[in-house]
Amino acid sequence: MISLKQQNTKITKDMALMKPFYDIYSKTYLATFFCFALLETLLCSGITYGWASIVVIFKEQYFYMDLCVDWYRDHNKTFPGSGGKSVESLSLENMTIVGGGAGYFNDGKLPGCPIQDARLNLIFTVSLFCLCGVKFPAGVFIDRCGPRIARLVGGIMYIIACVGLGFVAVGYENLLFPVFAMICMGGSLLVVSVYQVANIIYRESRSKVMCILHGAFDSSAVVLLVFKLIYERGVNFQYVMFGYAIICLIIIVIGSFVLIPPLSVLFHWVDEENEINQGRSERVKSISGPDFVVKSLTSQREYTNVSVNYGSNENSLEVKKNLYDEVEEYNPMDSDDDDYDDDVIVTEKTNDELPLVKSMMKSSKFPRGSVLRSIFSLLYMFELVFLLTFQLKLWYFVGSLADFLERLSLNKTNIVSEYINLFGYIQFGGLLVTPIIGFVFDKSRLSSEKDALLTPAERRLQRLKECIMPFVITNVLCIVFCILSLVEDVRIQVPSYILYTTVRGFLYANHGAFMGCAFPASQFGTLYGLGIFVGGTFGILQYALFEFTAGPLNGNPFWTNMILLILVCIGNIHPLYLWWYCRKENKRIHRKKSCISKPVSNGKSINY
Repeated sequence: MISLKQQNTKITKDMALMKPFYDIYSKTYLATFFCFALLETLLCSGITYGWASIVVIFKEQYFYMDLCVDWYRDHNKTFPGSGGKSVESLSLENMTIVGGGAGYFNDGKLPGCPIQDARLNLIFTVSLFCLCGVKFPAGVFIDRCGPRIARLVGGIMYIIACVGLGFVAVGYENLLFPVFAMICMGGSLLVVSVYQVANIIYRESRSKVMCILHGAFDSSAVVLLVFKLIYERGVNFQYVMFGYAIICLIIIVIGSFVLIPPLSVLFHWVDEENEINQGRSERVKSISGPDFVVKSLTSQREYTNVSVNYGSNENSLEVKKNLYDEVEEYNPMDSDDDDYDDDVIVTEKTNDELPLVKSMMKSSKFPRGSVLRSIFSLLYMFELVFLLTFQLKLWYFVGSLADFLERLSLNKTNIVSEYINLFGYIQFGGLLVTPIIGFVFDKSRLSSEKDALLTPAERRLQRLKECIMPFVITNVLCIVFCILSLVEDVRIQVPSYILYTTVRGFLYANHGAFMGCAFPASQFGTLYGLGIFVGGTFGILQYALFEFTAGPLNGNPFWTNMILLILVCIGNIHPLYLWWYCRKENKRIHRKKSCISKPVSNGKSINY
């Protein structure tokens, strides 16, 4: 065990070594870290969401073309650019490649078949599962070992995977599975470490910065589009990946050893902010009637019993308040049941010790304050339904985009490439969408004076009410997005791309903001990470939908998109339940206020 003196000495040494960068009160450090975080998140986080761009490269390099031989034979087709030769006589070596290394067949059409498309889509599905599934253990790992060690592990994985992607060639295509899995897992460790540090150092503009970084994560899909554009200019794909790996290595090393503070310094800043917040939250509550002894919220764990006598020795009013170590965190899930007050229990002392106000809390197999109680609450369950259905639609759209464009354009390479490029450019616009969400959710903090007068339950209710409209907007936009997906017209793709970018930005920003509003702060990491993990697991159905479209539906995605539209409509249950829940909580709070001022024995009343 490290003594407190040794720990303080270590913090002092770390803070002495951190100058001039590790100064949380320095605008230069905050601005530098923001630029670094924005750049790294753009380059090294969610690049897999640009899958539609790199699929074109893989097809041009003939990846998994050996799976198409039987398909071409069964459908009595010849390979594009084969000059009418039979399938059996073809090999990848005798096909004509034009365009300075860009692997178009000589008749200008992309090679491929449904079996090849399914295999590439499987790589995409596994990659996104790793991207989402690793965030939960990544958060735990970072909390235990600190962001520096986590970044070293994630950075090594990321650089090795990027270099390995440059070496993947025909005959070794299955290496794409571990390569993209490592890219996603390494990128998750990097981006979660950046989120953690940013969440600590930006105290006044936390929501805006976090939403901008989430927008950068969404926009990082443009990286694979850049790969595609460079590759089409005749640059060898291996050189592209080597150059990208060197750039990422420089950014990761500088960020890890120059801008990311040690874990002990982060703990010091967190404790410092907690002390500041505790000082702001201390206030004296005025109570009509006899004087009460008011204890500070920062006192040690104790029970404070205050008795008020009204000239009678037989009747007295006892107020029991439970104060935990340091500060007792308000747990909203403990007050979900009507007529239950977690803060104050009032009893009237008589000869028979009869209760004046009893706890109406219903029996539960999960104890109060347990994270399981939050996980199995209807608020969290319906939020998961909302997240899972919407994310499944977004994943299917990206995973099947290249094949859908080939169907709409009759496999005209120039049209497919043009609209994939447009999709990448519009995805970059996610960086402009998410700051708007940050301003929306920061609206309640602008009136801090009014916010300070509210009880924790009233403050939580106010913020939950502000979550309803963003959820409704997201629902409406996603339903319109699903309807546009039913129309097989290439001209509809641009508005579909805009809606995709907007919905995706709102979806994850809403999820994070709602977790912070509806549940205790100490459970945020667990609940947020668990939601993303479950969403990644549920997203595996995207591959099943892709196979369903390519097989029984013969490539026509109409009924698949109809199924997704129905699922998205089911997601409307979340904002509806949230509206009903806010009404129920509002009635409960007003009923509690009306019951909290009750006549006692001789008709006098007490208010607090």
